[in-house]
Amino acid sequence: MEGFWSSLAIRSRTAAILAPLTILFIILGGVFLAVFITVVIFFSLIEFLRLLRSEYPILT
Repeated sequence: MEGFWSSLAIRSRTAAILAPLTILFIILGGVFLAVFITVVIFFSLIEFLRLLRSEYPILT
């Protein structure tokens, strides 16, 4: 039974180290994803407006 508690203590110490890192990686991944999607939408919009201007020059 003593070995079980010592392994549990090691496991909780590992969890105490890994939990903030996991949260940090999730937050950074979300930020990266948001920036990536924003950039993709932004450049798609620019390309769409450029195409629109070349097809219908009377609009500009």
